[in-house]
Amino acid sequence: MARPDLHLLTGLPYSGKSTRAKRLLELLPDAFVFAVDPLLHERARLEGRSYHAVWETHFKQAEREMRARLSGALDARRPVIWDQLNLTRRTRATILRRVPADYKRHCHYVLCSDREEVQRRREARPEQPIAPRVYAGMESSFETPDMSEGFDTFEMVDTAL
Repeated sequence: MARPDLHLLTGLPYSGKSTRAKRLLELLPDAFVFAVDPLLHERARLEGRSYHAVWETHFKQAEREMRARLSGALDARRPVIWDQLNLTRRTRATILRRVPADYKRHCHYVLCSDREEVQRRREARPEQPIAPRVYAGMESSFETPDMSEGFDTFEMVDTAL
């Protein structure tokens, strides 16, 4: 029996992680996608509020809901695509501990090396703003992933190319 797969997407905001997740889902249509943002966007739509306002009040609840769904997906031995911001080795280690050890662990390091393209993407998503100082803090705290973190495969994808 083949090992199920975990595809962990890592990279800064606006790098193209969610676009990569969609492409992976096309290849793995039975995969479970761990992504909190869609839940928050839907909540914002239903409540007629901004994404930011909903994030402030509902992020923890959305993450709990996603973890409950993850549990069912793991019980069913479905492939998992993890599309959630994870900037540090410690955060990625926490994610890896949530998934059974027999899952094959694929790291997709998604980056956008073109600063102008990152800015264009930021401007294209006004409903999900990240203040420049917050983004700068994310950049400075980002730890580039590598195989020593426990991945079976590693792929770096530059979405600017």
